[in-house]
Amino acid sequence: MTRNRCRQCHLVESTDAIRGNARTARDYSMNAFPRNPDAAGNRSHFIRAAFAYFLARATGPNVYVGDVAAQRWRNDETTGAVLRAITSPLQSADLAPLMQSAVVDFLTHLSMSAGSRLLVESLNLPIEPFYSLTVPFDATPALAGATWVGEGKPIPVQSGTVGAATLGPARKLGIIFAFSRESARNPAGERLFGHMLRERAAREFDAALFSDDAADDDRSAGLLHGVTALDAGPMGNLTEALGALAGALGSAGGSGRVVIAAHPSTAALIQLHHPQLVWPVLATRALVAGHIVAIDPTGLLFGMTGNVDISAVNSGLVHMSTTPVEIVSATGPTTADPVSELFQIDAIGMRLLLDVAFTAKPGAVQHVIGGAWQ
Repeated sequence: MTRNRCRQCHLVESTDAIRGNARTARDYSMNAFPRNPDAAGNRSHFIRAAFAYFLARATGPNVYVGDVAAQRWRNDETTGAVLRAITSPLQSADLAPLMQSAVVDFLTHLSMSAGSRLLVESLNLPIEPFYSLTVPFDATPALAGATWVGEGKPIPVQSGTVGAATLGPARKLGIIFAFSRESARNPAGERLFGHMLRERAAREFDAALFSDDAADDDRSAGLLHGVTALDAGPMGNLTEALGALAGALGSAGGSGRVVIAAHPSTAALIQLHHPQLVWPVLATRALVAGHIVAIDPTGLLFGMTGNVDISAVNSGLVHMSTTPVEIVSATGPTTADPVSELFQIDAIGMRLLLDVAFTAKPGAVQHVIGGAWQ
């Protein structure tokens, strides 16, 4: 049963050494986002923690992951703290802000992810597992006028409308991939591991964000759920489509800021036809060609619990499919295909679980589905 808690909403402070000083999730900006995710990703304490699990399992059955990290990154105390929070969550409750910052740092440096860029610009709030957060916002269409105050006179109180968006409860985002044992001895193994992890996470993150799925016990509602697509019929070209999307955001009380997300081919077409466009145009394979989504980033809300689970195994059957089923079902019986045994192929299976929540204020997401845009 989900319980709603109202509390004062404030920005998450990163009070750890991940960024070298205390800063809020709001401090991340588009201009600060690295164009080469590898440059910042190699410093990700989250990726280092995951790679430490991989190295520990690749080295032997009784190797402690903390020892691996301490030997490989001798002066990196933050990665050690992240590992302690993962291995002993009940004894490391005071490290929850650190874990939230580590997850945000990881998700804001995903290659090929439009959602990663949106997370940079949106409001990120801490939430507790199994709970939702009611976030108030000003839904007043417009003020009647400026509030001027004369000497000794009372200050007018403007009447307005307060809206609310419900963030959470967080749902589990899972990532599984296999990495060869030989990679542990590769000088570039850490970079290759981080690159693969970011690519897999980018695909999962964008697929969750840009879906039209309804919320249930397993997933958060996609940003397109319940959002009616604009009629593409009257739109003769990309210019008219972009104008209609921006107008729809503005009519819904938008801030005037617009971020466009589209399939890589459509995103390239937009940039080709509008090279002077000041709006960020983000490419994502979570959308089909011709589908254009416009987002007001100030209307997006993300929540992180800081709960993270990282596991590494060198034996087990894995159904290598995006729609996995039982290895052997009770009826039939039928078997999953294709299936790989990690021990047989000498690979390490990595599993990562993150608790993530997201939502959008009403009208903050608009989209149009067109054909061959000109």
